Amino acid sequence: MLPESKLSSTAVLVDSVMGQYNGIATFLPGMAEELQAAMVEQLGQSTVENPVVCVAYELLLSFIHRISSVVFVGQEYCHNPIWTDAVTALPFDVEILKFLLLPFPAFLRRFIAPLIPQRRLGFDRKVISPIELSDGKTTLPRGATIAVPGGPMSRDSEYYDDPQRFDGFRFYRPDEDGDIVGSTTSQQDFTGIEPGNLSWGNGRFTCPGRWYAAAMIKLIVASLLLEYDISFPPGQTERPRNVKYDTEVHPDMAQKIILRRRHGA
Repeated sequence: MLPESKLSSTAVLVDSVMGQYNGIATFLPGMAEELQAAMVEQLGQSTVENPVVCVAYELLLSFIHRISSVVFVGQEYCHNPIWTDAVTALPFDVEILKFLLLPFPAFLRRFIAPLIPQRRLGFDRKVISPIELSDGKTTLPRGATIAVPGGPMSRDSEYYDDPQRFDGFRFYRPDEDGDIVGSTTSQQDFTGIEPGNLSWGNGRFTCPGRWYAAAMIKLIVASLLLEYDISFPPGQTERPRNVKYDTEVHPDMAQKIILRRRHGA
């Protein structure tokens, strides 16, 4: 039904080059160093005997903003508590946000703009002129608001086998020929934009910063898994429920976790 959204041959080449020569390797040492510093500050002297209890969402958000700031604006602002508060608080009041950012150069303020919640519908578009879909029967009228059903697509059997079942090795398990399932760049890589996956957008709207985001996510998750034992608070045995509103689904942003630094880590 929807018009096919594919990268042009030129865009595919540019996308491939960006993926291979994105400069992530240059930033990784600094990103890892900043993450370690942030972990020490946020988690203190966490040990097996003296674990740290924290809100997972707030902890990860602080790590993300510390790492992003050291890459894009440098340590001077990355370690400034006012800047850290401004980029981490996710303020809803634009006037308060402007006040918090007044001490900083104007060019830095634009880094905060994406953090202000503005929309709740993902990949939504408003039709500015009638569009006839590929079935030849359906026309989107001018003024209509449309969105792509990313959730249902990610659970569509047309794209994924047994899509309702969680499979941690779904993109790793060899097939009958011994090849890795989904071994192409578009299917296996975390930055892939295969059909059914709209996490990074699609076509000419594909996120150009996804390699950096992927590297940062892997760095944070790997560091926590290697250095800490992670558990729910005493008495909690089930996964926290998702938080749902409008068309969005999020993890419980108030969920607490316990981190115990491993001996020798």
